[in-house]
Amino acid sequence: NSSSSPPPLSSSSSPQTSSSSSLSNAEPATMKNFDGTTMLDHYGKPLYVAKYLATRPLRSDLKERVGFVGRKLSYVSGDGVIRTMNAVFGHTGWGTEITMERMVLCEKDEKGRWNVGYLVTVRIRVKDSNSDREVSHE
Repeated sequence: NSSSSPPPLSSSSSPQTSSSSSLSNAEPATMKNFDGTTMLDHYGKPLYVAKYLATRPLRSDLKERVGFVGRKLSYVSGDGVIRTMNAVFGHTGWGTEITMERMVLCEKDEKGRWNVGYLVTVRIRVKDSNSDREVSHE
């Protein structure tokens, strides 16, 4: 259902989030438009970060590949993940670190092309909007 997808984002700038300055009485963070106004859902109500993140990805961010036994797998493109993270946390509000990588596939096909696959664990660091500390998730 495309009505539950987040609105398309421009790659040149990103919306920011707002939050209360106190953790004890913090209101849910709302998404902000590029001009700083509160982003609204299709009912005209404020769009909260949690709801934005809970929506299905944009179809344009979905990619497909063939998995084991010829099964088709869908995944979110790297560009789609970056666009969403920038929309929610801002360009400087998050970062990543590769903590593990392992080659899981390395083979040459009949046309001489290499197919290589990696399994990677990435730590995502998000700056706490109420301080300068970072919160990490793996």
